[in-house]
Amino acid sequence: MKLALSYLFALILCVFFSLNTNAQNKKLKNSDLPEVFYKRMVGTMGKDEPIEMNISKIGGTVKGSYFHKLTGQVRNLEGEITEDGDISLQEVDNPKNRLTEPQPVDAILNLYFINSQEIRGSWEKFEGVDLETEIPFEASEMYPVGSVEFELVKKHEKYGDCGYSPCAEFLLIYPIMKNDVQKDKINKKINATLIAQYAKEEKRKFDNVEQAIEDFFKKYKVEESKAKADAKPMWGSHHEIEIICNAFYILTLEFFSTAYEGSGQPTYEITYLSFDLQTGNPLTLKDVLISGYEKELNQIAKQLFKDNYGFSDIEDLRKEGFTFKDGKFALNNNYGFSKRGIVFQYNPLEIGANAIGAPQLLIPYQQIKHLIKKDGLLAVFVKE
Repeated sequence: MKLALSYLFALILCVFFSLNTNAQNKKLKNSDLPEVFYKRMVGTMGKDEPIEMNISKIGGTVKGSYFHKLTGQVRNLEGEITEDGDISLQEVDNPKNRLTEPQPVDAILNLYFINSQEIRGSWEKFEGVDLETEIPFEASEMYPVGSVEFELVKKHEKYGDCGYSPCAEFLLIYPIMKNDVQKDKINKKINATLIAQYAKEEKRKFDNVEQAIEDFFKKYKVEESKAKADAKPMWGSHHEIEIICNAFYILTLEFFSTAYEGSGQPTYEITYLSFDLQTGNPLTLKDVLISGYEKELNQIAKQLFKDNYGFSDIEDLRKEGFTFKDGKFALNNNYGFSKRGIVFQYNPLEIGANAIGAPQLLIPYQQIKHLIKKDGLLAVFVKE
C-alpha cells in the first residue's frame, strides 16, 4: 500500500512539474503583447555566452540590437512577429544606411515570448541556404544599475484613405523615461528634439508635438484643396527614436526622420543624442575623452573612413565624389555612444551627392582607448 502511494505521489509530482514547465514555456501570441514596447534584456546564447539586448516592438515590426559580451560585437536586428507570436529577426549591418555596403544576411534569431518579460528561441547561422549552426538563445527583461526603463509611445494619425488613394499620414514613435530621478529633464529634451526636427523642416517654432501634427495636416488640406480630383497629393511624415545604448549610465538615442510632401524624393535625417544618466545632461566627447583629443581622433577616423571605402592612398577626397572642405576629411558633431564605439553620422548631401546616402562611421573604443578618460563613463568599455 505504501509503495502504491509512493508511486501515485511521484506520478502527481511529475504531472505537476510537466504542466508547470509547459505553462512557463507557453508561447505568447502577438495579441497577448502590447502593440508597442521597448525592453532592455539580459541573457545568454550558446553555452552561457552572455548577451545584452535592446528590443522594440511596433505592431508587427520588431527591431533592436544585441551585444555579445565575449566578442564585443554589436549586431543590429530587424524583423517581424507573426500573429502566432513567432519572431524572426535578421542580423543586419545597418537597417538605414551605413558607411559600408550591407552584408548578406547569414544569421537569424527565431524567438518567442513565454511571458511579458522572458524570451526564448535560437540563433541560427547559414552558409548560403544551408543551416550551419543552431544554438539556444534566451533573455529576460532587466534594468541593472546604470540603465533605465522606458515606455514606448506611438502617435499615428491619417487624413484620407491611405490604403487606396492619396492621403496624409503622420507617424511618431518615441520613448518616455519611467521612474528615474532624471526622467523629467531627459523627457523634456527628447520632446524638444522631436519638435525641433519637424520645425526645422517647416522653418517654424512649435510649443509641443500636437501643434506640429496639427500644422502638418493643416498644410496638407490647403494643398489638397488646390489639386485636381485625380491629382490629390500624397504626404507622409515619420519620426522615430531608437534606443542604441542604455547601460553604464550612458543613454544614446537615434532620431530618424523622413518626410515626403508630394514632389521630388522623400528626405530623411538621422540624428544622435546622448545623455549622462547620473546628471541628465547631454553627454559629449569632451566629457569622456582627454583634453586635446580632437586632432588624433580625426586622424584615426580619417583612416577608418578611407579603409571602409577602399581608397586608403587617396588624400583629396574630392576625387572620390566627397565634398569635405578642401577635400580633407573631418568629423562632424552628430555622434552617439554605442557599446562598441563612437558612432558618427553624416546625413544626405552633407559630404557628397544624394547617391552617397547617409554614411555612418564607427570608431571602436579599442582603437582610441588611449584617448578615453580613465575616470569617464567610457572607461568600462576598455578595461583589460
